[in-house]
Amino acid sequence: MRFLDKIKYNRSYFLFLFIMILFNTFYLQKAMSGVVQNNIILLLVLLLIMVVEIIISYLIYHFNLNKKYPIEKLFLLFFVPLGFLYMIVLPMAGTPDEAVHFYRAYEVSMGHVTSVSKGELNGRQMPKSLLELFKNTQRFDQIKYKDTLKSFQIQLNKEKKQFINFPSSALYSPVCYLPQAFGIFIGRILNFNPAVIFYLGRIMNFLSFVIIVYFALKYLPIKKISCCLLLFLPTVFQAAISLSPDALTIAVTVALVSFILYMKYSKTGTMNSKEYGILFLLTLFISMLKIVYLPLSLLVLGIPKERFSSSKEKWIKLGSLLCIVVLLNLLWLWNSSRFLVPIVEGVNSKSQIQFILSSPFKYINILMNTFMNNYMLYLMTALGQSLGWLQITLPGFYVFLYFLLLVIVILLDQDKKRKLEKNEKEGLAGIIFLIALLIFTSIYIQANPVENGTIIGVQGRYFLPLALTGMFLFENRLSYPLQEKFNYCMVFAVFLNIVALMQCFCYHIV
Repeated sequence: MRFLDKIKYNRSYFLFLFIMILFNTFYLQKAMSGVVQNNIILLLVLLLIMVVEIIISYLIYHFNLNKKYPIEKLFLLFFVPLGFLYMIVLPMAGTPDEAVHFYRAYEVSMGHVTSVSKGELNGRQMPKSLLELFKNTQRFDQIKYKDTLKSFQIQLNKEKKQFINFPSSALYSPVCYLPQAFGIFIGRILNFNPAVIFYLGRIMNFLSFVIIVYFALKYLPIKKISCCLLLFLPTVFQAAISLSPDALTIAVTVALVSFILYMKYSKTGTMNSKEYGILFLLTLFISMLKIVYLPLSLLVLGIPKERFSSSKEKWIKLGSLLCIVVLLNLLWLWNSSRFLVPIVEGVNSKSQIQFILSSPFKYINILMNTFMNNYMLYLMTALGQSLGWLQITLPGFYVFLYFLLLVIVILLDQDKKRKLEKNEKEGLAGIIFLIALLIFTSIYIQANPVENGTIIGVQGRYFLPLALTGMFLFENRLSYPLQEKFNYCMVFAVFLNIVALMQCFCYHIV
């Protein structure tokens, strides 16, 4: 088919592409106008970005319609380069709490499972040069590229040590930092400077995320497109390229859900020892990453009894698995409780727990008021309207349009022969509600003054694992060839992230 014939045959796609390029150019011009003062340079940059957008759009069209690439390969093709661009435009410690995650990951790379308490400090004796890494940064929410470039001049001095305090990340289990610690370990062995070590930790965390999600998408039997588009949220990119445990939390959530649905819809016969091992690791990881997501381990009960030799074997094996992960979680909770320190004036965890238990109806009222007053904030920050330390703002209208796209796709993305039963949906909804309750309650206990009238500190990104599981609750009776329109969805997702990348770049350059 000749080029002009292709355009005529796919005129709706090219019209959509034209509108999206104009849409992006408008927002990019607004973002860059405060940074690029010369109008000619600004025009040239915008034209260059337009060329890149056209190339990306053609690749999406080519691989989705012509080559009919599987969703997981399309994910890989576009997520990886965008992810490395995010790694560049979001400088060191440019994402929430990344500095303290670096210290904890460095500690784990040294072979230490737990941190050390020293009076009111919680951390470990480590090279002083790790602290010097951020000496040019007065505030992490105002970090600039010039600060990061200066940090590359600092050399790692393993002999000169200092006790580094990181109480908030000392609470996390070492499981949260295995990928980051491996990258940091390589950097330490090769005696790289701290800045390079920092980025090696980022790279290993990102690659681990990509590998886990790739195989999860590959074996996910339903709602692949919905899952893929959720993973293209700017907040997911920010988590994936950082040193935060959020990356592994999101990846393992997708993998666990994918495994269970694969067992339900695709697998035939009983589970083998390899599959039991994968199930154990996924359940262990999801329970040890963050305690609030422990109820996700209950999803294993959704594996059909046909995957076991008998119903009795199912309940014995799954019951034993749940008991093990809950016990390990409680042991870590007991061990890490010594690192709990007030981070806000007036915080007293013990008194807060007593208040919740003694006045449950008053606490329920606080919960409801908090949610009703902030639900839109949670939604928009989860979607990625606020990046970095919540100071980088994306166009709200653009982000909300992507939300509408997600809603439509989730409703249309279904297999009529593969639907959750009513009791399975009720169980999943109950797990999601329980996790949401734990998120609010844990933050209320750890970071809010006693009997505070609202719950301060809840962020939308905490609900991303819930979105990736909750999408399976929704279905309808419509039949729509969504795969044929996936190129439209991917263009929207990639173009949104191009705007997000430029907003991050413009913020940190000046």
